[in-house]
Amino acid sequence: MTPADPSTDPARRTVRLLPTPPQQTAIDATLRAFATASDEIVAAGRDHETASNRRLHHLCYRAVRARHGLSANLAVRAIAHAAARLRDGSDRTPAHPDRLDLDARVLSLQAEGTVSLSTVQGRVRSIRFVPEENASPLSAGHRLLRACLLKEAGTFILHLDLADERVL
Repeated sequence: MTPADPSTDPARRTVRLLPTPPQQTAIDATLRAFATASDEIVAAGRDHETASNRRLHHLCYRAVRARHGLSANLAVRAIAHAAARLRDGSDRTPAHPDRLDLDARVLSLQAEGTVSLSTVQGRVRSIRFVPEENASPLSAGHRLLRACLLKEAGTFILHLDLADERVL
């Protein structure tokens, strides 16, 4: 058996965020803006009969950033999310403000069990988290590939896909 390629076999971790009240306000505002932007992009995709990321980007990117206050990378993630909704047929129901698709430009792992997140209120740093029970710890040897932030019953859950960059 050959070792797994870290770029194709990411380590998966789930953590629970412990935001302060101002951090929670910023995250909630971002979830709402992301969902509203996704719905707007889906409508544009239907109007122009396209589910292409590239075409939707050209149609919506500037307007979505201006109207919803999303950072450049959050706008790109909202476009990709809307395109996926158009392709899989889930575009007929409005997006719920409970999911945020993230990448390494929007979310970064910091020292001491914290993350930094781009929001509509700017970059929010030092958001504490706790890993799920019995999970191996995150270390400097892990690089974030992508993540998904979910809000479930008032709790923020972060699902992380990580590449293990430690040299074997």
